[in-house]
Amino acid sequence: PPRSQDRPRVDNTTLCQHSRMLHCELHIICASIRSAMQIGRAARSISSLLTHSSFQRTTITTSPSSKLAVSTTTSLIFSSFSSSSGSSSSSNSMPKYFNRETSPIDTILPSSGPVVKPARILSLSDVTDDANTGVNSGVLPEGASLLAIGATMDDFDVERLRKEEPNVIFVSHPLARGPLVELLQAFPSVEWVHTRSAGIDFIASSGLAESKVMLTNAKGQFSSTLAEYTMMACSYFAKDLPRLMRQKKNKDWCKYNVEEIRGKTLGIIGYGDIGQATAKLAKVRS
Repeated sequence: PPRSQDRPRVDNTTLCQHSRMLHCELHIICASIRSAMQIGRAARSISSLLTHSSFQRTTITTSPSSKLAVSTTTSLIFSSFSSSSGSSSSSNSMPKYFNRETSPIDTILPSSGPVVKPARILSLSDVTDDANTGVNSGVLPEGASLLAIGATMDDFDVERLRKEEPNVIFVSHPLARGPLVELLQAFPSVEWVHTRSAGIDFIASSGLAESKVMLTNAKGQFSSTLAEYTMMACSYFAKDLPRLMRQKKNKDWCKYNVEEIRGKTLGIIGYGDIGQATAKLAKVRS
């Protein structure tokens, strides 16, 4: 072994710093594993619910013959439910659903064509949430009209609305599970339920599963945003941003080594919309 004076000297401060870094990395790894396990359990729960025989008829797709329009909140709202007999050939070529990441808007959102069935919308949402402005107070597509807005059944004038026969429910409220079932029971004319979110766990219930309505979600709406967040998080750790901010606060301009993301391998658990969007950004940076 080398003599003691030849051995590299490591002071206690450096050892403590390395110990804290290792502890932090282990904490992050454990948190990631716990998150993955929670996601797995949630996915199995949703999968179990979707296997319900009647719920299969309300899968998260739209009819190939349905015309769709995007509001300012990027949520999907009916423009009309079906096309006329003279436009059957064009409707057959339309995709089954719109996806912000993969669907070309100009091919899925027709700019012309007759409105066969108007969309009479009930908005089950929070009026104070600015994200719902596009539907609650924005300009809706031709043939679509907003009948009422509310967060609970008490907010809706059931007797008046029954005469107008609402056929669409737009959902954007975290406590919508119970009120949604009540609305479906009060208005049998409803044919379509759309959630502004990508997840549907907050509205999933036996009452919804037993109904015959079509259910759609906003799959792909947040993929780009979350993909960018993922890449930001990679840079956060690779460049040791916490240390950079501490040094800035302390006016400490000492240099330190950082990791380079280029050439690294990114592992993605769950290759859905968000995973695919993240892979696209990671490939650009490789």
